[in-house]
Amino acid sequence: MVEKFCCFRLESVAKCLGWLGVIQFAILIIPLIISLAFVNEFVNYLARKGGYTLFNHSDIERVLTICLAMFIVLITINFATNLCLLLGTEQKRHNLLLPWLIVKGIFMVVPIISAFFGIFIGIIFVPLNIYIWICMYSLYKRIKTENKSFVE
Repeated sequence: MVEKFCCFRLESVAKCLGWLGVIQFAILIIPLIISLAFVNEFVNYLARKGGYTLFNHSDIERVLTICLAMFIVLITINFATNLCLLLGTEQKRHNLLLPWLIVKGIFMVVPIISAFFGIFIGIIFVPLNIYIWICMYSLYKRIKTENKSFVE
């Protein structure tokens, strides 16, 4: 198990990651909701500019709406898991770290697949994400052990 992330305590890293996720949500959610509300106007603007000819207006609007809605759902899930990470670390409740571990494990699949196809971003971020995940799993195990010994 890992005791530190580089030279930082695991609790500090967990809080930092949690707050970064909360800030990311705060920055992204409002523009995404506004974009979702104005999808029709954006598609009309593209049509006036002649930005597309192969697809009809309703298809582009539908695809854009689905993509924006999926992105909103994904960042909301990310926000909830980051809150769980913050609360679990602060309150020393290992079960609150599980949602973060599960969701981040699932979200790591895409960069891992992209790394197999040689996409540069996947190659850089996969080892870092795996190391961060291992560190947070170590924190989970440590809090669980501390709670178990505290109960006994």
